[in-house]
Amino acid sequence: MKLVNTLYNLEFDLMENQILVLSIENHLTYRNILEELWKQYKGETGNFILSDGDKELKMSQRIECIYN
Repeated sequence: MKLVNTLYNLEFDLMENQILVLSIENHLTYRNILEELWKQYKGETGNFILSDGDKELKMSQRIECIYN
């Protein structure tokens, strides 16, 4: 699977049993990215695209958000 953010020009390959770590130093950017992920997790539209091959997937059905 692939996770892409069009606003920040980010692209991540997501693989089973591997952890992705993204370090964001700017506090405003960090807040915006978390807010965007949360909105899309709740089913709203946003700048993240989750896909498997050519098929776009709904983030609300495929991800878990754990904020600690």
